[in-house]
Amino acid sequence: MAFVQLHNHTEHSALDGLARIKSTAKTAADLGQTAMAITDHGSLAGAWRFTKACKAAGIKPVIGIEIYMSIGDRFERNSEIVDRNDDTTADADDGKGDTKEKRYEHLTLLARNEIGWKNLLALHNKAEESYWYKPRIDYALLKEHGEGLIVLSGCLAGPVAGPLSRAAGEAAKAAELEAREPADDATAAKQAAEAKVCLAKSAEFAAEARTNLDTLIDCVGKENVYLEIMYHGIDAEQSVLKPIGVLSREYDIPMVVTNDCHYEKEDDAAAHEGFLAVGSKKGLDDPARFKFNGSGYYVKSEQEMLDIMPGSKSWADACAMTQVIADRCDDQVIPTPHQRLPRYPLPEGFDDSNVYLKKLVQQGAVNRYGYDPETKERIPLSAEVKERLRTELDIIAEMGFPDYFLIMWDVINWCRSDAPIEFDNPDAPRKKPILVGPGRGSAAGSAVSYCLGIVGIDPLYNNLLFERFLEPGRAGMPDIDVDFEKGRRDEVFAYLGYRWGKGNVARIGTFGVALSKAAIKDAARILKPSGASEEVKAQAKALFEAGERAKGATLLRDAEKAASDRATHILRLGNKMSDLVPASGEKAYDFSHLADTKDQAGQAFRDLVEESGEDAQKILEMARAFEGVIKNESIHACGFVVSPEPLDELVPLRWASHAADADPAAPRVICWDGPEVEDYGFLKMDILGLMNLDIVSTALENIEMSTGEKLTMDDIPHPDTKGNPKVDAAFALIAAGNTGGVFQMESQGMIKIAQDVVPESLTDISAIVALFRPGPLAAKVPDRYAARKNGLEEVDYNQFTSDPIEQEWIAKVLGPTYGVFVFQESLMRLGTVISGFDASQRSVLRKAVGKKDAKKMAEVGQMLAAGAEQEFFDEDGVMISPKFSAKTAAHMFELMKGSASYLFNASHSAAYAQLAFVTAYLKANWPVEYAAAILAIADKDDKRMNAFWSLKADGITVLAPDVNLSLARTAPVNGSVQMGLAEVKEVGVAGHYIVAERNANGPFKNLHDVLTRVTVPGKNGAEPTKLPVGAIQGLIEAGAMDSFGPRLGQLMTLRAAHKTDLSPVDAEWSDVEESTRQRQRLGVSLGTHPLQSLKDEILEWEGPGGGKATPLHRIADENGEAVLTVGVISMWEEKGYSGGRRANFALESSKVTIQGVMWDRTLSNLRRRGVVPKVGDVVAVSGRVNVRTTSVGDDDAETQDTITTKELSIFEVWPIASATAPEINEPPAVIDFAAKYRELRAANPDKPKGPDGGKDDDTVKAPAVEPEKTVVAEVTDLDDHRKRTRTRVVVVATSALGRGLNGTILSGDSAAVKPHSATSWPTKKVQPGSIYRVMCPGDVVVILLVKSPSLGHAQLLEISAGVDIDDPRWTKQDGSNALYTWYLLEQAEEGAGEAEDTRAA
Repeated sequence: MAFVQLHNHTEHSALDGLARIKSTAKTAADLGQTAMAITDHGSLAGAWRFTKACKAAGIKPVIGIEIYMSIGDRFERNSEIVDRNDDTTADADDGKGDTKEKRYEHLTLLARNEIGWKNLLALHNKAEESYWYKPRIDYALLKEHGEGLIVLSGCLAGPVAGPLSRAAGEAAKAAELEAREPADDATAAKQAAEAKVCLAKSAEFAAEARTNLDTLIDCVGKENVYLEIMYHGIDAEQSVLKPIGVLSREYDIPMVVTNDCHYEKEDDAAAHEGFLAVGSKKGLDDPARFKFNGSGYYVKSEQEMLDIMPGSKSWADACAMTQVIADRCDDQVIPTPHQRLPRYPLPEGFDDSNVYLKKLVQQGAVNRYGYDPETKERIPLSAEVKERLRTELDIIAEMGFPDYFLIMWDVINWCRSDAPIEFDNPDAPRKKPILVGPGRGSAAGSAVSYCLGIVGIDPLYNNLLFERFLEPGRAGMPDIDVDFEKGRRDEVFAYLGYRWGKGNVARIGTFGVALSKAAIKDAARILKPSGASEEVKAQAKALFEAGERAKGATLLRDAEKAASDRATHILRLGNKMSDLVPASGEKAYDFSHLADTKDQAGQAFRDLVEESGEDAQKILEMARAFEGVIKNESIHACGFVVSPEPLDELVPLRWASHAADADPAAPRVICWDGPEVEDYGFLKMDILGLMNLDIVSTALENIEMSTGEKLTMDDIPHPDTKGNPKVDAAFALIAAGNTGGVFQMESQGMIKIAQDVVPESLTDISAIVALFRPGPLAAKVPDRYAARKNGLEEVDYNQFTSDPIEQEWIAKVLGPTYGVFVFQESLMRLGTVISGFDASQRSVLRKAVGKKDAKKMAEVGQMLAAGAEQEFFDEDGVMISPKFSAKTAAHMFELMKGSASYLFNASHSAAYAQLAFVTAYLKANWPVEYAAAILAIADKDDKRMNAFWSLKADGITVLAPDVNLSLARTAPVNGSVQMGLAEVKEVGVAGHYIVAERNANGPFKNLHDVLTRVTVPGKNGAEPTKLPVGAIQGLIEAGAMDSFGPRLGQLMTLRAAHKTDLSPVDAEWSDVEESTRQRQRLGVSLGTHPLQSLKDEILEWEGPGGGKATPLHRIADENGEAVLTVGVISMWEEKGYSGGRRANFALESSKVTIQGVMWDRTLSNLRRRGVVPKVGDVVAVSGRVNVRTTSVGDDDAETQDTITTKELSIFEVWPIASATAPEINEPPAVIDFAAKYRELRAANPDKPKGPDGGKDDDTVKAPAVEPEKTVVAEVTDLDDHRKRTRTRVVVVATSALGRGLNGTILSGDSAAVKPHSATSWPTKKVQPGSIYRVMCPGDVVVILLVKSPSLGHAQLLEISAGVDIDDPRWTKQDGSNALYTWYLLEQAEEGAGEAEDTRAA
């Protein structure tokens, strides 16, 4: 006999499974089990990794899934209300009170063979179509894809055990009623009747189980169905064992024992409890947190499984059945990986992709190398070019990659053209070309890629190596990472979908894991006390009941205070521990590394743990259990797959988003991550969005608009062009440090290196990009490079060797970098110069020293020594390596090993240096046009602020938007930069319609003209509407209507201006408030700076100790320096942290902006005094300066960056001048129902009125069409909403206040509302003339119309028809039944409308 775990959850059962895939298979193998299944909740994300783990452990992988079954049709959103203590719905919606909502059931599916695997994929992928809380299937879909599957009937949440458990529960209730001694005959009759009802329910549930079993048999065949049983000490599980046994004998279907494993070892139980607490975001001591009933959900041995029911033959037989089922499954159901490279569709006349590739490369070589750069005359290709291309093409052909290069060429060629997405549709409108970056990563080392236009860097000119990109014998396809305009990346996705078939492309998934630092914080959060203990609460309750309320309250208050203090201590300790975790490069130490006492970097962490005693040990122990476990799914930032076959048949897929507003055309996401996708043989493309390309594209448009000069990126001269004043201007700009908005050159550290180096070539810029990283900075390599480049230090090769011939050969490699090791390629080329290394040996050298592999480094050292004392020649007999002494070779190898940790990829560095030069060239020669592009593209306030200050430093005037001058986007205007209308908050796309109307019909004369002329499209295809009031207010506050009068005056007359042309009131805000409001709308303030307006007050202001404020721009860069300064709060954001709440803010003067932080103690003090500052307030602050240096990196691109920032940590704040609270996100005006109805009636005077004022006429007619309105709501048609959400909307007219959802059905299905007719209202006081919205279980929405003497149901119906179902004026009402959510539509008191009209006039 043997046992196999057939119901097993791994870390891919999100925040539920704790078993790591890498080790869980080994655990099963160590227990002597021959196979193991994976059955994660609704996911096949771990299937391939699990297959490899099982193969490595020497056991058979059984691939399965615990799938979610809908209740009824999967496209219907059906649910059942069940008892809160029902064990058959462990993961049902918690709800409140005595019930909860069950929306799906569980079913265990296993794949027997490859057909079964394909059907598992089909079920998994189609379940995404019917996602509701979870991806769900139904029996019809299971039957359609049942071939090759084995069905286990599931746990207590399954379709068989669940009903049987409820049947047993009802039978137990009946037995209890029958056994109860009645007090009298009436009671006896009542008990008998109740018992009879329970028995009837029991029979119904038992019949349901049989029906479900029959359906499962119908879906996959009787021979493939097994009745699943398990026992974890839960009564409900015990109660179904006998009835399942009865079914087993009756149907002649075997039972099979599973253990529903969720973690590996018995000792992991506490960690699993903690992991569940992390998922539910509750503390371990919180009684309301989600937890498992019973125990023992780990990977048990065969004997442990038998010991659950010792002596039971049926149990033992069911355990043995697991091996029978495993034996029925093939050794590997997932097909063996192979290269899945699509075949490029060749044009007529070609039948070999390699031949077509060569033709394209030959044509590209002529364009790239076949013309004299000065005379532009045709010249023959050099021998070097021909040989390089021949070598590369041979390797590409030998490795089977011609189609890969053709596919990359195709998409980049399409981007650079004006071809539409539907490239083969002659009627499709042409597109504007999409900018593509010059390259990224090692692809720039390929001459083939350069000739195809895939990259824009010449690898021959820049001494870049092809094997750095693609070496012979490489496993898997090469990586060509490409940068596109960020704002147009979706177009690239869409083209690939159209080109290769939507079903053949997808984005790549990724997973968020809890690494050491995050795991520590997670552990601290769940270990902190949530409040007073249950024991203390019980004691306090007893005191209350005994009449000793004061004692009880004191006891409870003291316990809560102690718990709060302890919680703060635990959280702070966790944060300290997390902060002390050191990093190696960009990666934090793992716990095994932290435990290494030989590593001094982790000593402070170990000391803290030892000093903090048991609390720290508990945090550490829990965090270790979480480390490396998957916490969530995500999407790879740029990874994209193109497949030759439909992906649905190959891999599990999910939707990128299930949100109601998600893009239905968005590519789906492969559930496997990048390494798994590549391992499985797919073509992986990295499609990156780079905002700097958007800026370049917009700048080129601006240049053409301002000067008429049509410029492209290809027209920009090479950085090494001499005697070109525009090129010189670009280098002068970099050397001066004026690099705000220049790619890769904006940080202070980078500016300093650029100023020291004074770059004059592409190599210089490339070196700057490569050297600005932690390793080179720590070794002071940038200083050495700058000194040698500028003649301040001699370029001395004596450090390498005293032999002049050896020095000459070394200088051939290191000469361009002045004898300094900068690039990895220098190491590789030195291998050839010293020891004649070929391409493969050079790659071994790079990898050995880069990864510090001691074994490989020893091998490379021997190779270097062996070749050093020989001469090497190329095929033409030209010497490539003279004889070197063994001493020199050994010395050079030691220098290589020492420098390897900070050397950089020259291909990537050169490509990014090229883009840095392009941006510097544009900024230096067209500063206004480039500045306008930065502001137009920058999409966040902090980026806009940085851009704004950079423009100010450059002396470029930025003008506020203007409805009669601005374009939709920021643009150059007469030597200045004018901000765009669409960039005003709450205006957005409406800015384009304002510009279109102005261009069509002339400038606007006044506010009334704007309000009456401009229309915007209605939502969901509705009729066009006037500009929303938020957009109008935004334009006024941004200064876009200053030519029409004062801003405050325009707002005061806004309502009346809709109706008539009148002059605005002569009223204006203070400079501070005007600045605040404009800042809220634009992200910057463009008028008189508040500090200028308050100059006298600021000069007179003194701190409590008599101190004077230091100007913000003069604050020293000394870390810890005390400071007292004044500025304007330009950003304010509060958020919670372990110690309470903190505020992140920005303080601005007319010259600089500095970020800062205010911690809980200071913030709480300000709140108590009522002086918490707002954005726009002028304040004085005291605190200290924090100067920090941080490292950031891009692992994919192998880039790192060091950023030095200055922040303020504030202890005290004194207000100097305050703005009125800006009304930026004010709630929409409430609806005056009576006035609204009068407006409707005026637009439709023929509609019959009710016979008696507010009384309804006999028939309810369709709502009238609305006239022009002051506020244009975006209306979602209810019928359209119902179709999109499958929600059933019912409108009920009622006067039965507070008596359930009863009344006359005006629209919708009466059957839908009937089950909810008895629900209680949220309040006993119901205001007549109200409109309620009730969200009921089963996706039923009831609109309740409560008539009043002046407003009848017909009028209320018209009003409700004009209000979006998601309108923010629906205010949530607290109700007693959590299954029903009530909303009340805000309304003004009757008669308020007339008063408002009077005030406005």
